[in-house]
Amino acid sequence: MEDMNEKKVASLEPENNEKSESEIDSGKKSGKKEKEKLTGWPRVRKEIREWAISLIVAVLVVVIMKEFVLLPIKVDGASMNPTLTHGERLLVTVYDVKLANKLEKGDVVICNYPGRTNKDPIVGLVTMDTNFVKRIVGVPGDTVSRVQGVTFVNGEALDIKKMRLTSAAVKEVSTFENGEVKITALINGVERELTLEQSRGYAFDYEYVLGEDEYFVVGDNRYNSHDSRSWNGPEIPLMLVNDVTGDVGPITKDMIVGRAKYVFWPIDEFEKIENNPAYVDPSDLAQ
Repeated sequence: MEDMNEKKVASLEPENNEKSESEIDSGKKSGKKEKEKLTGWPRVRKEIREWAISLIVAVLVVVIMKEFVLLPIKVDGASMNPTLTHGERLLVTVYDVKLANKLEKGDVVICNYPGRTNKDPIVGLVTMDTNFVKRIVGVPGDTVSRVQGVTFVNGEALDIKKMRLTSAAVKEVSTFENGEVKITALINGVERELTLEQSRGYAFDYEYVLGEDEYFVVGDNRYNSHDSRSWNGPEIPLMLVNDVTGDVGPITKDMIVGRAKYVFWPIDEFEKIENNPAYVDPSDLAQ
């Protein structure tokens, strides 16, 4: 019986081998047929599809990196001297703002201003928010104030050399049916009526507590920077200003693009950008 079983097993093995070989041969033949089919337009169409998929994946990777991970930014201007200089390129972490919510006082950030836009540099057709690099000096809950031209955050002066002899304070803002705006102000204690344009000649005193989604940003070059200090104060709503060269004021979190973490170009100037909540203009320290 054992011998018979062994013979049966032995007799089955060649059959299985023959079957597997025939299956392999048929597989090769079907593969050949498929290859033969992919000629001419079908093959071109397949290649186009593969290229399109690769391109879409590449674009998605770039978009995800830009929106949520990293972003390269070029410094334009001198408003962040001496911390950052014109032409330097920064590595900005977007996820700190978009996902981790790690904004802190002293962070250097890339941000947008209300109403400030520009055209894309490639074709000039797409309108984009203009990016600025500034340092956060006020966070939600901080008290921002201005007295005779000098801006304070929680009582600490940001720009002591901006002290003015003129004291100006808004008393009342009136908007008429024709859209005209009149501002009643106390100028050195004397009441005067000003147009919106005339009001730009004054640095009105104010005191304002930043809301839960508001940040005050300032350039490190305190005496040559257009930033949150360019503000008529809370008594004159920004909607009345309608002038992109004018008011900035507090910005909201959605206007902050990311945190500047490193200078990566020029390569010999590579450095980490430190958080510094107590930053002051070096010329103020020299006094």
